[in-house]
Amino acid sequence: MSRIAMPATFAGVLAALATAHADPIADFQLGKTLYLRSATSTVAGYTSGTGGVEIGKTAHTLSFAVDGATLGAPGVIVNLAGSVDTSDPTIHNRLKFTFSENYGAGVPVDGVTLYTASGTIYAFVSYIPGQTTATCKGQDCQGDVLLDVDTLHTTIHVTGDFGSDDVAIDHARLVGGMPTPHLQSFYNFGGPVCSTTTGAVTAPLTVKLRSQSPSSGTTVFLSSVYPSGVAVPFLQVVPPGKDSIVVDATIAPGFFGIVPLFAASGGSLGTTMLEVDPPHACDPPPKKKVWVDYNPDWGCIACTTFIAHDDGDDAITLVDRQQMIVAGGVKMLKPSQLVPGASSVTASALSNNGIVAGHATIDGKARSFLVNISQGVGVPQLFSNVTIAAVNQSGAFVGTHLDGDRTTAFYSQGTTATSIKFDDAISSAATGISDSGEVVGTYTTSAHVTRGFRFRGDRVLDLPVVSSTMPTIPVAQSDGTILATVTSSKGATTTLVISDANTATRLLAPSGYTNFVGRSINRAGRIVGTAMSTTGLARAFVWNPTTGFIPLTGYIRGMSATDALSITDTDQVVVQGTIDGRSDLYLVSL
Repeated sequence: MSRIAMPATFAGVLAALATAHADPIADFQLGKTLYLRSATSTVAGYTSGTGGVEIGKTAHTLSFAVDGATLGAPGVIVNLAGSVDTSDPTIHNRLKFTFSENYGAGVPVDGVTLYTASGTIYAFVSYIPGQTTATCKGQDCQGDVLLDVDTLHTTIHVTGDFGSDDVAIDHARLVGGMPTPHLQSFYNFGGPVCSTTTGAVTAPLTVKLRSQSPSSGTTVFLSSVYPSGVAVPFLQVVPPGKDSIVVDATIAPGFFGIVPLFAASGGSLGTTMLEVDPPHACDPPPKKKVWVDYNPDWGCIACTTFIAHDDGDDAITLVDRQQMIVAGGVKMLKPSQLVPGASSVTASALSNNGIVAGHATIDGKARSFLVNISQGVGVPQLFSNVTIAAVNQSGAFVGTHLDGDRTTAFYSQGTTATSIKFDDAISSAATGISDSGEVVGTYTTSAHVTRGFRFRGDRVLDLPVVSSTMPTIPVAQSDGTILATVTSSKGATTTLVISDANTATRLLAPSGYTNFVGRSINRAGRIVGTAMSTTGLARAFVWNPTTGFIPLTGYIRGMSATDALSITDTDQVVVQGTIDGRSDLYLVSL
């Protein structure tokens, strides 16, 4: 039986008792994945060796199973029942493993057929003294363990086609390891929390390891990107035998924003985002229902797309990819009702008092139209050879038309389109008109440089240039104030507020965010838009000239707002948000 290196198979498994600290047996009980780095054994004068073997077991036990295929004996399965040997109180750190296996018709092992195997293996376990660099299959180990089989008391009996025999172990020495319990995840399970004005509040964070912490515990280091708003303890220890802990983040009074938090342990880094809403976000809901969604119950969930909205609760939307017009916040109109007899109708703009602009196809010809829906559906005005982009309360409209062979910006206060003249432009487009008649848009020079413009009193002014390479694009206007954006080649957007005197002020991002994209402005100078966190989370905000940014998430209890699209002069804001799990467009009254 000298050819059967059974001791290396069994004792090699036990070599994976590694940890860095004082109690190798306790750490072996806590551990799960074990690594056999190297093993040598001499049986009846025959010496063999192996290494690089990974063995799994259940935490909090000394028992595990070994598949002999990993050690060169396919088909040999050994279930080792482990315990701490207490038979002799003078002997410490000795483990006892018993096994009894029946292989039925037999399995081939080293040229013979094995039928049964049983026995008891004793092994002394100790840490290798001195400084070592322990590795477990390329990972850091907590430490190296030296394991010596107690050959005097170990007995193994086998039967096979050779008959039966006792296996004598002359020598067996092994080195093993248990990998360091690296960080598996770091997360905020509770979701957004609210700060208070009276004192600090806490939010629970969960730190989870990949395996149980050893007998010495596992250190986790924590940090916050914005500790003055959200603070976390610098260091926490996962207790022995545990694979997770809950850590409290402390939120400063009155703080709100989204703060990245980090945890590190065992060479692994985890991050989570803690969203803190302002104090009133957790107030009891008002008795009056202050929001309505654009999408009545037509069996259509999360399928409404915003186009325009006015002070009279008139709106243009896309519902399930089909355009609808909302009159007075109640009556739903199909586009075909705006221009009777047209084969196709698309609405594209809306004044603040319910004048709808768009284009239609009548008798095969393209026409633009205006129609007032504030007092029912009025008689449409039809126009040829123009594309209307915007209309104001007096019915003046702007857009583009062909002037010769060039696409040119125009304005009209009646039935005639008047081109806007530029000193050097190969193309231009008017995109907006205020109720006072000021026109905004863009034009492209002969040098192929795009610029934003404002036009009033027959005079064209370039909008302020804040980038040497990217244009200033007007996106909204109200009473002489223009909201504009400048987007870099890398996609970063800067929002500008341009005064009546044509001076630009940069609108910075809310605390905890990287940038703010303004989308709409009203007569009071309030601006709505979307702010982006460093990890790409979008949240809706309103900016007030006197009080600064106010988050719309939590403004109405239970609503998470990801985008603010429009604000009217009566302070109604169209937001993309979620309430009770339903994501849709909502109308919020400030």
